[in-house]
Amino acid sequence: MRKFKLIIPVLLCLCLIPFASFAEGSQATNEGVLTSKEEVIYANLSADGSIEKVYAVNVLNVEKGGAVFDYGDFSSVENLTNADKLSIEGDKVIAVAEPGRYYYRGNMKAAALPWQFKIEYMLNGESVTASELNDKSGDIQIKIKTNQNTEISGGYFENYMMQIQFTLNTEYFTNIKAEGGTLANAGKNKILSFTVMPESNAELTLSAKVSNFSMPFAQITALPFSFSFTMPDTSDITTQISTLTDAINKINNGASELKNGISTISKNTDDLTSGSASIAEALTDLATKGDELVYASGQILSGINKLSQSLVQMPELQASVSALASGFTNFNNGLSEYVGGVKHLASSYSAIDNGISQTVGGIKKLNGGAAALSDGTKALVDNTKDLPQQFKEKIDSLISSYDKSAFEAPSFTSTKNTQTESVQFLIKIG
Repeated sequence: MRKFKLIIPVLLCLCLIPFASFAEGSQATNEGVLTSKEEVIYANLSADGSIEKVYAVNVLNVEKGGAVFDYGDFSSVENLTNADKLSIEGDKVIAVAEPGRYYYRGNMKAAALPWQFKIEYMLNGESVTASELNDKSGDIQIKIKTNQNTEISGGYFENYMMQIQFTLNTEYFTNIKAEGGTLANAGKNKILSFTVMPESNAELTLSAKVSNFSMPFAQITALPFSFSFTMPDTSDITTQISTLTDAINKINNGASELKNGISTISKNTDDLTSGSASIAEALTDLATKGDELVYASGQILSGINKLSQSLVQMPELQASVSALASGFTNFNNGLSEYVGGVKHLASSYSAIDNGISQTVGGIKKLNGGAAALSDGTKALVDNTKDLPQQFKEKIDSLISSYDKSAFEAPSFTSTKNTQTESVQFLIKIG
């Protein structure tokens, strides 16, 4: 009986052990609550700009302790918070974390970034590799070319600003020049900084005189572009533009009135030309007929003179005819002078008629010029009438192109991470 009593407690203990273990395991694997994550993407570039490796330091903001999940295409992971092991199931990382910030490193399988880099070196005007520059002295140039890596999506190239920095020891680097870069003193070092704006490819050049060259410390940081800018008051400029457009409109009105006036004159010149031509034609006809009249008058005078000579036997009648001949002679002379004047007038009026024709031609050309002027000023009015609004819209567009505040960076490690708060890049060269 004692043996039976002893066996029962033992059996009870054996039965309870699995339940206790299960309870402990259940408590350890309770699912935690992850509120957000942050990513710092580290990369190492070789001296020529090619990417050697990329890894991410992931910061998980845990609200409730337990098992939390993150995602990434990692070849391996490392807990940076404590000594506990992390689990990987495909692209899923499982961590048992306490409330607070949990850090772990994930080594990316793919060595790729949103940007591509190419670094070239020259010594005394000749192309060399970085290794060939070691311990050399002379005039050097370092060129860095950056381009978008179109195989990486996420909007980083379009919304991130890069800063490329070189730390140059002035004991070895002198006469430092960098177009578009800024130089700052830091003890015995010069800090050279280049900035590459979002959506921009760049080609940057550092030149210096160097002794005993060794690769300077260089790194690239990439962060979401932040732009805080208070637009100055442009109302005065807008008012001046409005004044300009008003003046252009007045010029257009004047040009239109000029066009209408010259057009009216041009239409009337057609009558002037026609009338002048008629006058010239009439004068020419009159001169021609005047010659015929003078000829006829001469014939009459000749006949009177012959009649007078034939009346020698009748003195009294001859005297009357001679008196008639004398008077007709005066008439004939006057007629000849008149016809001569008409012919001179006809000849002179030809020049007047030509002048009128030239004047009319000039007026017609002036009419064409006035029409072109009116059309041009009207086009100018049409193109500038909305200038104040266009100016405002252009300024607004320029400002908005630098406003990246609406951009929310997605996770770089995996699109499955939907609670990403920030993504930063820190890239070391050499």
